[in-house]
Amino acid sequence: KEKININYQQVIDEFFIYVRFMKLFFRIYKPKAVFVSCYYCNQEIVTAANELGIKTIEVQHGMIGKEHYAYNINKRLSDIFFPNTLLTFGDYDKNILEKNKYNPFTNIYSVGNLALEKISKIPIKDNLYKLTTIYKYTFSISTQYTVEDELAEFIKEIAVKREDMCFLFSLRHFDKNYYKKFNFPNNIYLFKDEYSCYDILKVSNTHITGYSTCALEALFFLKKVILININGNAQKMLGDIVENSSNVYMVNNKEEFFSIVDKKFIKDEFNIYKNKYSNNIKIAVNQIIKDIDEHK
Repeated sequence: KEKININYQQVIDEFFIYVRFMKLFFRIYKPKAVFVSCYYCNQEIVTAANELGIKTIEVQHGMIGKEHYAYNINKRLSDIFFPNTLLTFGDYDKNILEKNKYNPFTNIYSVGNLALEKISKIPIKDNLYKLTTIYKYTFSISTQYTVEDELAEFIKEIAVKREDMCFLFSLRHFDKNYYKKFNFPNNIYLFKDEYSCYDILKVSNTHITGYSTCALEALFFLKKVILININGNAQKMLGDIVENSSNVYMVNNKEEFFSIVDKKFIKDEFNIYKNKYSNNIKIAVNQIIKDIDEHK
């Protein structure tokens, strides 16, 4: 339909050349286990290790849910291309995968997220805090390459109408100069490297994004989330989260946005991150070691 010509044979050949190279590497260094943070970005490594009987473990790096097509497999595929074990953020993703009859992971352990647990204990930066005290509402914003301009225009239109709101952009793909074309009002602030996205998230009342998985991290820090459903992407990628959480809202226009700004964070049963990571990972690692010993 799009008249795109892809040399599939070349892609396949390059994949298996890389697999053979990694098998040679593993035969030299003889690891007992291989850890990856994203299996489909490292599938040649996973495949090579599996073919040699080396334990393969993926540590969850982002949202899985019901929508991620790399995990919600809809047909039987060879386990050789998937890690033996997956360490998830919590029981939410674990349960979804285990209910899928084509689930490719032999073992799934929910362990939590050590980074977020440590970040939650770091005090809010004074300069950021002072900046936000003059506003009634503070919004942190995570950007995305695919909807960068649309999200920026949406926020600008809101900011112009409400001077009691401040919007803190955590920039990822573009520098500050890129945003000059939007002619933002004074209550929009751009941060590239001055603060981490978590510094900005923690000082806010609400997090705004298109469909970034920062929305999930915002829930960890007890922040309400507003998804801007640009081109239907929020519904497609995070619609299931909206259905399960009392603190995630999806809006299609400014009127819907203004109708929910005063809603408070509500403690509910939905928790995508399991607590007490250190204890959980010890249990998982002990089981992994046991599995390795049994298959020697």
